[in-house]
Amino acid sequence: MTAVAETLEVGSTAPYLADFDAFVHGRGAEAPAVQALRRAAIDRFAEVGFPTLRDEEWRFTNAAPIARGRFERR
Repeated sequence: MTAVAETLEVGSTAPYLADFDAFVHGRGAEAPAVQALRRAAIDRFAEVGFPTLRDEEWRFTNAAPIARGRFERR
């Protein structure tokens, strides 16, 4: 098992967190419950980052390629 497969770069969540901020600022009015749910989800992602092979539920799935990818909202 390689280090890349085991853990991701510390800063690998930064583009996703920045994109979330841009997404939130570009949204119109939204129900407070939805806003709270989105905020809780991104806060959790910021805390734990992408799953690794050490996470029980992800032990057979390497999320490193997902973390390295760039996605574009449309």
